[in-house]
Amino acid sequence: MNLVELLRLSPALQNALIIVGALILILAVSFMLRAKVFCQYLRQMTGIDLSPHEVKAMFRRKGRDGVRELLLDRTIRADLAENEPLVPPDIAEVPQLDRGTIHR
Repeated sequence: MNLVELLRLSPALQNALIIVGALILILAVSFMLRAKVFCQYLRQMTGIDLSPHEVKAMFRRKGRDGVRELLLDRTIRADLAENEPLVPPDIAEVPQLDRGTIHR
């Protein structure tokens, strides 16, 4: 049995190999583009811009928790940029509750 005979495959096996190859290619491309797709989804859903490079670097350094921290940090910064920070009132301005009476 030589190499030429080994390469002769039945049409069903050839089709199966083509399908498996296409699925592996799709899987490889999806893994390469996951940071970009995540950033596009995040921008569309929340308006927060992250670069795929930042996400990849953070994932390499700290894993999923690092990306989650990055996302929370950007969310908080975007919220503070849009809205004025809430400042709690002075303690003297807060009315004291009468703990001895029950109000119904």
